[in-house]
Amino acid sequence: MTVLPHEDAEVHRLERMPVSVERKLVETGAELVEHDWRRLPRLARQRLVDVRVDSTIERRAFRQLVAWLRETFLGAPHSDGSSERRPSEHPWRHPSPPAGVDAGLWPDLPIDLRYALFRAPTEAERARILTLFRT
Repeated sequence: MTVLPHEDAEVHRLERMPVSVERKLVETGAELVEHDWRRLPRLARQRLVDVRVDSTIERRAFRQLVAWLRETFLGAPHSDGSSERRPSEHPWRHPSPPAGVDAGLWPDLPIDLRYALFRAPTEAERARILTLFRT
């Protein structure tokens, strides 16, 4: 399971959505809000954590899985998630890190951590996340 060190116990128990799932939703264009995350069965939440979204096929499968879960467990209308953006449009996939992050360290960081660092509102928060990751 991909849960980052700076995420709290609720995330570890999958009671709140992990950063890894947030990133997958952004990268695939799938829609799932925090409230709906909590309403899904635990095994469904675990599956969303475990699924990879590196290739075009994986991203499409993730979108379809989210749509099916929403329809099956939440009664939401089926959506094809057609708002997927190309991976090159995501700054956490670029070679340049955000402010306050060492450029030499950047290429070796896991993609979920890179997303969390871009999402962090301040340099101080990025420093805190990196410190927790290194320990």
